[in-house]
Amino acid sequence: MKPIIGIVGRVNIDEDQDQLFSCFEKIRLAIRRLGGVPICLLPTQDVDYYKMRNKEIPELTKTEEEDLIQALELCDGLLIPGGYRWFSNFDLFLARQAIKRKIPILGICAGMQILAILNTEGQIIEKIPGDDLHFSREKYVHNVKLKPNTYLSKILDTEQIKVNSRHRYYVTSVNEDFYQINAYSDDGYIEGFESKGEPYVMAVQWHPESMVQYDIYARKIIEDFISHAKKNMSN
Repeated sequence: MKPIIGIVGRVNIDEDQDQLFSCFEKIRLAIRRLGGVPICLLPTQDVDYYKMRNKEIPELTKTEEEDLIQALELCDGLLIPGGYRWFSNFDLFLARQAIKRKIPILGICAGMQILAILNTEGQIIEKIPGDDLHFSREKYVHNVKLKPNTYLSKILDTEQIKVNSRHRYYVTSVNEDFYQINAYSDDGYIEGFESKGEPYVMAVQWHPESMVQYDIYARKIIEDFISHAKKNMSN
């Protein structure tokens, strides 16, 4: 049996201007190729996520929360992807419930930023000032230095890696009661963090799912997440 990986769906709009939710193909394929069974987790609210701003979206009702929990409990791991739009009530609720249920989590790009918001007071997501050197379609964009003696440095077994980069916002700090920063860019931005204990939470600012076919370190990150999801199957 392979672990089921719940991937948070992202809102978009088609050529007929109809709202749709989808899963990035590179994430679906990375999970499938590296030993997981991907499924897409969808919101339970009847709202126009594409047109509404985050602050305009109402809080989840009790029934909507229970429906999300029922879907989440099908999963052995939760992947929170990046995206051009993201909505705090849906993502944050799934993240909190996954942590409560000790379901392993991998957060990518905006998914890392969402995880950083948990258990944090104040604004900690800011736009990168000046020229945006962190957004590019190149295979490798900049170096990331791994903090010694972190879990990420141990599984990658190196001090520095090259990563892609497609973000215009960054995390200024994390709640150190829960997380440990494990990676920085050359220019000092936080590029990753991990949980200090259980449950397993790994968050990276770059996109390893886009690199698995040509980068061993990207594969190791997703393989490690899937291995924790597989261990969770027996719990």
